[in-house]
Amino acid sequence: MAVLLLLLTTTSCSDKTKNVSVKLNLRNFSSAQAVYLDVIDLEAKPLTLDTVNATQGDVSLELNGGALDAESLYRIRFEKDEMYFLVIPDQQKIEIDVDWKQANQYTTNSAASISFKNLLGGFNARLQVIDSLKNLIEAREVIETEGEFA
Repeated sequence: MAVLLLLLTTTSCSDKTKNVSVKLNLRNFSSAQAVYLDVIDLEAKPLTLDTVNATQGDVSLELNGGALDAESLYRIRFEKDEMYFLVIPDQQKIEIDVDWKQANQYTTNSAASISFKNLLGGFNARLQVIDSLKNLIEAREVIETEGEFA
């Protein structure tokens, strides 16, 4: 499967008119480092499609991906920072604006990526509520157990 994905990505890269480009506008970027665009394949290791070097401060980068495919998932990752952005290549030119001081508040012109971000945000919020309930139940069990020994 990974060989097929690599072959398809390489073949699709030969037709530049249908390829996806991701423009990443970074403000307050933490440090000079490499930025990678990976395609995520659930059956194989991620495949890096492009790499660019970013400088510290305010910078705009362009990463080139494979063919336009709204069923694919791209990851933009950083060499030094443990931060990444997930992007769905649903249009030819995707733009992402990030203030590194509030990176989770990034914006994009990709409707599918926004929808996916909201889905993950809702899922994370529900997990936080479940964790809070779990902690309350565990605290209550400790109090009840301590009461038995008093």
